[in-house]
Amino acid sequence: MGGWAGPARQARGWALCLVLALLVGFLVVRGVSAYWVSVLGAVAVAGIASIGLNLLIGNAGLISLATPAFMAVGAYGAGILLLHSHVTIVGAVIIPVVVAVIAGGLLGLLALRLRGFYLGLATLGLLEAIQWVLNQGGTLFGSGYGFAMPIVTVGGYQLTYLDWCGISAGFLVLVAAGAVSIRRSALGRGLALMREHEMAAGCTGMNIVMMKVGAFALSAGLGALAGVLMANVEGAVSPTEFSLTLAVSQLAFIIFGGLGTVSGAIVGTAVLTLLPEYFRSVGQNEGILYAAVLLAMVIVAPRGIVPLAIDSARRIERRLSDSPPSWYAAGQHVTRRVLRRPTAGGPAAAADAPSSAAADLAARLVVRPRPPAPEEPGAGRPSPIAFEKAEVRYGGVVAVSDFDFDLRPGTVHGLIGPNGAGKSSAVAALFGLVKLTAGRVSVNGVSVQSSTSRVPPWTVARRGVGRTFQTPAAGRGLTALESVENGLFPQLQAGYIRSGLRTSAVSAGEVVARQSALEALELVRFAGDVRRPVEQLSLGELRMVELARVLAARPAVIVLDEPTSGMEMADSAALFSLLRDLTRSEERAVLVVEHNVRLIFEYCDDVTVMGLGRVIATGPPVAIAGHAAVKEAYLGHA
Repeated sequence: MGGWAGPARQARGWALCLVLALLVGFLVVRGVSAYWVSVLGAVAVAGIASIGLNLLIGNAGLISLATPAFMAVGAYGAGILLLHSHVTIVGAVIIPVVVAVIAGGLLGLLALRLRGFYLGLATLGLLEAIQWVLNQGGTLFGSGYGFAMPIVTVGGYQLTYLDWCGISAGFLVLVAAGAVSIRRSALGRGLALMREHEMAAGCTGMNIVMMKVGAFALSAGLGALAGVLMANVEGAVSPTEFSLTLAVSQLAFIIFGGLGTVSGAIVGTAVLTLLPEYFRSVGQNEGILYAAVLLAMVIVAPRGIVPLAIDSARRIERRLSDSPPSWYAAGQHVTRRVLRRPTAGGPAAAADAPSSAAADLAARLVVRPRPPAPEEPGAGRPSPIAFEKAEVRYGGVVAVSDFDFDLRPGTVHGLIGPNGAGKSSAVAALFGLVKLTAGRVSVNGVSVQSSTSRVPPWTVARRGVGRTFQTPAAGRGLTALESVENGLFPQLQAGYIRSGLRTSAVSAGEVVARQSALEALELVRFAGDVRRPVEQLSLGELRMVELARVLAARPAVIVLDEPTSGMEMADSAALFSLLRDLTRSEERAVLVVEHNVRLIFEYCDDVTVMGLGRVIATGPPVAIAGHAAVKEAYLGHA
């Protein structure tokens, strides 16, 4: 029975949330006049759709105008099932939502090839297609006029529109709770990094395909649920209700409230829905007042109402106290307690023993044994990274040609060369960002890239290869600690459903991820405030945060792309010294792509010089510094 304690407790928690949500709906119906109940019902329905859209645009960074199309699927689907079949109301809700989830997933596959406004235009095409079906679909769809929804009876009781308003309010509470859980989970942090820097997210080990498809599917499902509730609240469906105007209104809701925040989606929906009702008494000046309020809010809070309130609260908190908040100290205490190894002993030892889920994650993420160090770096072990006759072409341009390269275990290897030498193309080929036209690349003796096959960057990352970028990618909206926690994303394996339900495994993973992130920040000697948003960090601090994110996953190989770009010489030297210490202490291999030749020669064990896509020379720094061909092509003779 012990193994079921976590899921059972989780189920009881969500059952309690359901009861509370229905109680909220009941109080709304019984405590407010019928007119305002209908208005609040409309707010609840629109709020559910806005939360789904905000998850897609604000968190995942994927532009979509198709939410009204999925709302139409839910509304018309529920009506058709109730009118023309013997499906119960439960089936009439579930079936359209499942259909919308599948359609949203297929639309998410389209998002893999399109970006930005082009993706928005593609989703607009889906909305127009749905509009055509609703208008030209024949009598089944109401011959272009729609149809009235049947009255639903449950246990002999007929549900009125007031009851549906209360049910909608209850569903809004549940959806908001699930969305908050996703936002605060590993998945939410991963979405923030993917939104800012998709390549960095992939090279961190995040499956971009599944994250995009899942975001579209979940958003579509919430849109369909809103459509089902909308049809029953209003008592009828019509094609005009699911037009481009509704899509624009939904965009205004989430932008006005605050992109990327669950509360912003609800607040923006409520304010922009209730303002016209409030201004209705002014008559002809209603539109002018509404526009004036919108313009004033855009000027005062360009990021939205909720972000403005959050920033103000943070400023007040910093002025009142410089000490860490209670949650941070408590979190550190909990992580130390969970990560303590279970020991044999009396009741005291049993009380401090970690849960099975947390102990398993701790063993996999933190207590990872290193292979025994050989007497000489690289002795008897496969090369962490090996290029064999690799070639990369961009059309008729050869960027990398006949490239042979081996990285020895336990060493810092510098890769230098003039601009256009092919260094970045070689690194891109390693992670599958460009395809090899000849040769192959292997990681720890296993082929990952070749001219006939290519694996995505997250597969390479999960084989033990971490990477930083010339421009640090940390994830806007995250704190320094949360950004580092993204390094543990592949091991946590948090999906949308489990993250939304906040299962015991997800909660245990969050505890272990925080401890691993704190250890990684300590390892890189991060001296800043881990609670600060990454937007407020200096360039040097951002580089330390990015390196800590890579180290949190404990990779066997680290690839650094221009790690000292924009940094002072003293900070750059400190970074290289840290890299050398990390390599010596844990037998980790480091590949540094850098233009600072002085640092490369001082701190690297081996140096490879590239020119015109080929290797000019490879060897110890002393030998490279005196190499005639290297002087001619790169260093010069002075």
